[in-house]
Amino acid sequence: MSTSNKKPENKHSSNAVKQDSTSFKVGNFLWIGIVLTVVDYAIYEILLFTIFQGNIAMVGPAATISALVATLVAYLLHSRITWRARDPGRFGVIKFFLWNGILALAIRPFLAWVMGLLTVIYDFAYGISEWLHLPFTHDFVTSTGVFVFITIITMIINYFVYDTLIFGKAKTATSKKPQPNSEKEEK
Repeated sequence: MSTSNKKPENKHSSNAVKQDSTSFKVGNFLWIGIVLTVVDYAIYEILLFTIFQGNIAMVGPAATISALVATLVAYLLHSRITWRARDPGRFGVIKFFLWNGILALAIRPFLAWVMGLLTVIYDFAYGISEWLHLPFTHDFVTSTGVFVFITIITMIINYFVYDTLIFGKAKTATSKKPQPNSEKEEK
């Protein structure tokens, strides 16, 4: 038996540091955001064209239901993947839904209004679309542009709000059982 002065590495602490690194969180946040956008849109389309049978008056309820489902999935994925090294605390899920409610009811409509004012960009994009003989209408180009700008801006805002306010502090080691030190046991 050889005695070594080296302390055994704690796999859990190095994993926690890696999982709490900015590049790890940003990468996971982006791919989860893309998945959630697809989930939100898919649920919206399924509800609108199957359950509500294409009734345009049901756009609001379809969008609300799909957003609620996507928000729930977002919390589950972000808490288990992006910020798994963090402890959201007792009110984490409440803060998450409250923030996303404020985002949906106040911030996104304001951003839509502001982004809608960027008509020069949409006119230019529509001109390119016509020049390429693409079958897009000016309204489609404008609404898609507004949606893309809103999505990018809200994803950036969400990342910082989730990182600082929702999933705040790193998980503490007090919840884990202490590992016995093999050197002390040998003496």
